[in-house]
Amino acid sequence: MSDPRFRWARTLARLVLGAFDLPVVVRTSPAVEDLAPGAVVVVNGGGLFELLTVLVAFPHPVRFVLPPACFRWPLVGRVLAGMGHLPFEPGRDGRSLVRRGRGLFRTGGHVGVFCPDPAAAVSPGLQFAARLAWRARCPVVPLALFGLDAVLPPGHRLPRVGTLRARVGDPFRPPVEPSRRPGAEIRRLATEIRERLLGLPDPLLEPPPVPDRRQPGPVESAGQGGQADRPSLPPFPPDPSPPDDRGGSGGIP
Repeated sequence: MSDPRFRWARTLARLVLGAFDLPVVVRTSPAVEDLAPGAVVVVNGGGLFELLTVLVAFPHPVRFVLPPACFRWPLVGRVLAGMGHLPFEPGRDGRSLVRRGRGLFRTGGHVGVFCPDPAAAVSPGLQFAARLAWRARCPVVPLALFGLDAVLPPGHRLPRVGTLRARVGDPFRPPVEPSRRPGAEIRRLATEIRERLLGLPDPLLEPPPVPDRRQPGPVESAGQGGQADRPSLPPFPPDPSPPDDRGGSGGIP
């Protein structure tokens, strides 16, 4: 994270979450660590604590698409605009925002999109993310947040003590073949994003990585002067994960 603004924002996010005693457990796909600039990061939820959690969890700078109301908050709006976050009102300026999002890719950044209810039949945030990724031919990174309903129930302004969890999934690319029906391709991509996002497991319920149980390579045989091949033991299959309970604390439509 070379941008000093995002380093400062990450430090501030850690301080705020630490002040409320909200540790963050993160599990990230190895492919995300070396992700080149220019991806769409799709996150469930859409409140302030979701934004703070993503700043801590995602290893690269992300400029988010946020509702215009966020930019009207005193001081916060200036900070958001100064960091390059974009205001977006669904149904009004979708085409211009796609152009601006693609412009951010050319400057070497990632664009984040919040989806308050990715399981809903109609999700403007999900549709916008699919449209932007399809037109820019850029990878999509699903990022699932957990535990926000427990620490910030509806109607509460201050969070309870609890653990926030973030699971960053594998990047994937939309199809690059030209299509005569872009609308159908975008809807298909939105469905794939939804399935991948909802399929990410809670890091606290996900089994740990299986260690490599293979035996050492060929060993010199002292009695025969040759090499004895020792077969490798296959890794034990991971235990099935129990059902997860993801949550969000309010959202962006």
